[in-house]
Amino acid sequence: MLQINFFTQEQELQITRYKEKWQQIALSCDPIDPELATVAVQDTYKVMGKRKPNVEICSSPLDAVHKINSRVPEAQTTKNTPINQMTLQKWAILAAKTLLVGNKVRKDQRNHPLNKLVVKLSSPGSTFLEQKINSLIPQDMSIEEKVESLYQTIQSNFQTTDRQVKLPDRNIFKPKVILDTLINNDLPYRATSQLYDDFWKQSDRKIESFLSQQDASWVFSTTPVYKNQSLACTASWLDFCFSTLKLSYSEKQWQAFQNIVRECGWIFTYDKVCYVCDRLNRLIFDDNNISYSETEAVIQFTDGFQIWNERNTTSGEA
Repeated sequence: MLQINFFTQEQELQITRYKEKWQQIALSCDPIDPELATVAVQDTYKVMGKRKPNVEICSSPLDAVHKINSRVPEAQTTKNTPINQMTLQKWAILAAKTLLVGNKVRKDQRNHPLNKLVVKLSSPGSTFLEQKINSLIPQDMSIEEKVESLYQTIQSNFQTTDRQVKLPDRNIFKPKVILDTLINNDLPYRATSQLYDDFWKQSDRKIESFLSQQDASWVFSTTPVYKNQSLACTASWLDFCFSTLKLSYSEKQWQAFQNIVRECGWIFTYDKVCYVCDRLNRLIFDDNNISYSETEAVIQFTDGFQIWNERNTTSGEA
């Protein structure tokens, strides 16, 4: 069994510092300042060499969806024939359109200034982890031996990871595929996730789940969306990389990203306009850090949009 220590003892002692710092931001219920949010978004475009977009402030993600729905003609929702009632021809056309839209959204996401900013800032940390992990694996092992050793190490040392990810099935995938997955995805996640707790992202998941069940479900298949709690998790890891690991970075890019996380809620992006949402003004957790309450909404925005537990979810109009 291998010993996987991503950081030195001195470096590990700093982890709590960054978690506490960015947790306050991730779970903040303070309202955003519209002017500062607008500047943060426009500065990010400028830093990445793009023309500044118009910024529209929204009171909640539901408010943003309503505005997008009324002002983006090509994104209007329609009542389609249920799939089980479609002819083969109509089903084929729908499948083709869905594929084309999905490909366009993925391309837009990759090319979006905020996504490019995250990729650039994350690159030094990704390189550090790749080199660190490879240095811990004896090169004289066969691929099968490396996979077996990593499986044993992960199962023994990472039982308490916040994200319950199933390891690749060795009965399905080839050893080379499994090894690449462990080195490039599983182990790096286990390293970066030490810098935040998974419960930070609960409201992001609940909001997206709720909106996806409404007429607004099309938004998440046609629009790059950036969620503030998830971005705060990334910021915690990057802060550790630059401040403790002393990895190289662009000060202008790092400052632009910090401003986005500090000053904005959710961000829905289009070519010439960004819809920036206010933060929620209520977020309730129980003693186990689970967003739960039997007597009141666990998530609420100032415009009345609120989310209860899944079995009695309701929403106010934005």
